Amino acid sequence: MGLPAWERRLRRRLWWAIYAEDKWRSLLMGRPPYIRNDEWDVTELDDKDFYIDEAQIVLLPPPSSPLAQEVLQAQQFQCFARLSRIADEVQHDLYALRSAQRLSSNFSESLKTARPLLQRLREWYVHLPAPLRLHDRLFASIDGTGPQLTCLHFAYTLLEVFIFRALLRPIVRSATPPPLFEVTEASTNFTTALNDYIFHIMEPDEIEPTPAIDLSNENGAGGAVLKAAENCAAKMLRLVMRMAYSDLAGYWFSWSRTGFATVSSFMLLLLVQAPSKDHAIRARRLVHMWRQALRRQSEGSSLMNLALVRLDGIYWTGLCRNYYLSKHVKEALDETVYQ
Repeated sequence: MGLPAWERRLRRRLWWAIYAEDKWRSLLMGRPPYIRNDEWDVTELDDKDFYIDEAQIVLLPPPSSPLAQEVLQAQQFQCFARLSRIADEVQHDLYALRSAQRLSSNFSESLKTARPLLQRLREWYVHLPAPLRLHDRLFASIDGTGPQLTCLHFAYTLLEVFIFRALLRPIVRSATPPPLFEVTEASTNFTTALNDYIFHIMEPDEIEPTPAIDLSNENGAGGAVLKAAENCAAKMLRLVMRMAYSDLAGYWFSWSRTGFATVSSFMLLLLVQAPSKDHAIRARRLVHMWRQALRRQSEGSSLMNLALVRLDGIYWTGLCRNYYLSKHVKEALDETVYQ
């Protein structure tokens, strides 16, 4: 005798729940996934996996709206499972050890790798059922179905953040590595004297730090990527600012706190590595508004406390003490946020 149908359905649902947890935590924590792609063969979920026996369905109220019908068929979880497949691809193609080593200094290959992932995300969103799209929900739901929509779209936007963060790696000019020769006392004395002379004839602000975003890559593609990354940050900011109390008090994934903290790091990345004063001012406004949104939303929920602490800790000690900032970034920080 095989397993009964209800248990097979249950096992499939549990499998995809475990799969999703592993893939998202792998991406957010920077560790290899425990579940390898060549070690499983479970097919994707469908409505049949959420079939309810007649003896149980009589206890449930009939679906009175399209959204209620989607909940009955667990469309949110099915869509999230498919999104988790894309999260696995993002981790494998952009953040696995060999992938990161191969792409970290190669912008054209990074762009070539990221384009199919962004296309997969767009296709995922296009195929979302209409009731699961945020623009179709005019008011926050009070029946427990709304919060799943918000955390689902948060996960979707978070994947965009990870993709653009990987695209920014190769267009950041890195400092020249130290010379590979044996350090002697004479060479040390010469280097020290040279550094002292440079600092004597130049102001500290005139010495530009090397790391910064290079917009000359691939005939202007670097500038397009940076603009898209800023738009992605603004998209996440808008999502958080529009969250209602019912969204924050509802269901969230166990790794969501780490996800919000990752967005804080991404916002700071755009500011610290801004290639010009205009980009620095734009990034500073994003960081400022993100910090204010986190502070406001944290008043009624602890979901974003980690993301807020990450920003507050840096602001309390000072950005200049934590990062080696370019002159134009310092000038942008000295100006008012809304100038």
